[in-house]
Amino acid sequence: MSAVSDHQHPGDTPHDRLALLIDQLCLEIDSQPASTTDRVRALATQAKELIDGYDSYISGMSSPHPPVLDTMLEEGNKRDWKRIHKEGKTQFCLVLAMCAGTYEAVVLQHLAKLSKARTILEIGMFIGTTTVSLAMLPGVEQVVSLELEGYLEEINRPYFKLAGVSDKIDVRIGDAIASLDKLIAEGASFDMVFIDADKPNYIKYFKKVVESKLLAKGGFIAADNVAYKGSPWAPDQSYRMGPHIDDFNRAVREYPGVEVVMLSIEDGISLIRRKDLSIQALYNVKGKTAVITAYVQNGAKVYIASLQEKQLKEVSEALNKIGPGSCHYVVADLSSKAGCDALADNIKQKESKIHILVNNSGATWGAPFDKFPEREGWDRVLALNVKSIFYLTAA
Repeated sequence: MSAVSDHQHPGDTPHDRLALLIDQLCLEIDSQPASTTDRVRALATQAKELIDGYDSYISGMSSPHPPVLDTMLEEGNKRDWKRIHKEGKTQFCLVLAMCAGTYEAVVLQHLAKLSKARTILEIGMFIGTTTVSLAMLPGVEQVVSLELEGYLEEINRPYFKLAGVSDKIDVRIGDAIASLDKLIAEGASFDMVFIDADKPNYIKYFKKVVESKLLAKGGFIAADNVAYKGSPWAPDQSYRMGPHIDDFNRAVREYPGVEVVMLSIEDGISLIRRKDLSIQALYNVKGKTAVITAYVQNGAKVYIASLQEKQLKEVSEALNKIGPGSCHYVVADLSSKAGCDALADNIKQKESKIHILVNNSGATWGAPFDKFPEREGWDRVLALNVKSIFYLTAA
């Protein structure tokens, strides 16, 4: 939930804001002489019909939401949030528009299913519509929900029980940053993280999650309200949180090590995941043929070559056990052009081409510097360390 609200009414999205502007435009048109505004009025009416039907059609053509959400929203709408705040039951004056709607709950369920999320962290619970929806998924084992207002846990617990998911929901009351630090200390890890809390702290929540082990390998973050009534690109003084959301969006977009896609769902949802920086992802050589040892574990078919057959056999057997690529060896003398040509001919008989060649052969002259052996020193080193690179590449 958001500690500071700009919401004017439930379902306040960029589409709603546009619909309101079109309503105002229609009123302005109606005040003008009919003879000069018929065409303008017709266009405005078409625009209004288009925007008014968009959200209802999209949600209506999606899978149904859990019925318990209707009860939760109905009860939430009946509550006098201003009075509740005046009575000191909440630290901030809440409004129903802070909660995620039924369509967004279905979207989050779908994302959790697609990602096969088992553990989910929710930062911001409010009346618990997304909390319940995610916990109701059979594949989800636990939903940890961070919430500032203790009163909200009190009113939500009966609905958790009604939905049959009380044992799967762990509500942590208090400052979200402190709660995140505690989860980090506990060694907690989550497949999915949903951020829908106070907007000025979005960046802090994001960094806490992505810079720790809270986000499991392959996990993702879903951040809500990232379009924030359109205020990031069409500022309006009525929406004070717009600049905070814009700062967050830009920070995530430029943050190293993550990738993000923003979806125009409801008030905007950003899906954020860590980039895959593993060796396998950065240097994927699966199915390639290489003359180098280090690529076997990344899926390549590798040939290794030297004069030492015993060592070649041992290395080849060890690498084949690691896989998933394969390793083959060729006994070869790379200190001469004839030896380099022979190795190349051997490989050509087995492969139509190679994709990677690493000339890694080398030797030293094996004697003190002041006792320079010309034939076993200079000539041997130059032949193996320099000439073989050219000969093998040319072959």
